[in-house]
Amino acid sequence: MQKNVLHELGRGITQRETKLEHLKWENKMRAQHLANLQLPMTIEQRVRDQRLPLGKPQGPIVWLHEPTASELTPSNSSAVVMMNLSASAP
Repeated sequence: MQKNVLHELGRGITQRETKLEHLKWENKMRAQHLANLQLPMTIEQRVRDQRLPLGKPQGPIVWLHEPTASELTPSNSSAVVMMNLSASAP
């Protein structure tokens, strides 16, 4: 009887190991597919295929915020101002 139990346990372990290997392979394939979907060329092609009214960004923009008097505390002294980096400087 104990031999049968050990045999069944061994078979269960083997089945689970096989399933684990299959899931690892499937996860790897899905990660590769996701990486392909995130490529800029793929995204641009999908935008064209779906005829979405999207375009490339005009240039890098940095948003900075000018703090109010209530925001200026000793622990919070950072200032933020908006500026367009693609604009020509004087």
